[in-house]
Amino acid sequence: MLRNFLYLNEPQLDQYIAQVEDGLRKAMSRSEKDGTRAGGALGTKVLGVSGEKSGEQTVTEELADTSPAKFERLQQLVDGAEEQFGWVTILQEADLEGVRLGNLVDVTCELYEADASKIASPGGLLDAIPLMKMMAKLSKGQGMNPLAGMPDNESLDTMAAFGAAMPTSIVLGDVVDSAWRIVGSLKGEPLDEIDGDARVVGKVSKLWGASAWRPLPGLPIISQMPRDQRREFERKGPTPGQEMFWVEGPALQLDVLAIYR
Repeated sequence: MLRNFLYLNEPQLDQYIAQVEDGLRKAMSRSEKDGTRAGGALGTKVLGVSGEKSGEQTVTEELADTSPAKFERLQQLVDGAEEQFGWVTILQEADLEGVRLGNLVDVTCELYEADASKIASPGGLLDAIPLMKMMAKLSKGQGMNPLAGMPDNESLDTMAAFGAAMPTSIVLGDVVDSAWRIVGSLKGEPLDEIDGDARVVGKVSKLWGASAWRPLPGLPIISQMPRDQRREFERKGPTPGQEMFWVEGPALQLDVLAIYR
């Protein structure tokens, strides 16, 4: 089945291919040659063979080694040697019980972008902040009160700084027919549309059990905390109203390699 890739982490994909193939292919050449055509006739006593020689012609094609082609090749290389490479395909909830740190999991999820991540997404709150400031300034200039419920400039500036420091996209996924969830931050440009069922392939960097909470990956300030302080912060879990910045277990945090349908 042909895949529609929503996301591919190309540097990570190159690393895996280079390890499996002992190097990284730049391109591939393929040749086809026309040669001799021969025909024969078999009788009761005599075997007759006739041949016709044609001019030889070689056609050479050079194919670029694109990322989708590399991913397809990686799956073919891993096929039959999943245990050797730590590749785990999740077909049912029981398969998740044996997953460990460092495994590459291939799982079907109902994906959606984390609410906290949408702040920095195109068309999100960050894009609206300049307009909100202008509207507040115009309303004051006309002797009117600022729009009801609008944050002041200092709060808007804080929100803008927080959103600018957020990872490009943080995705969450509910594993199909399971209580488990996955979470991961994506590199590169924000994705236009990711909501819905999709296949996710990624390397497990963290996992935690039911009723435990962990903050979203890459959150500003939290990721810069000293280790002991961060562990204490995680142990306490979210305060009321802050759940959007956390993920409740059982869950896997992935270094996402690919998302496709």
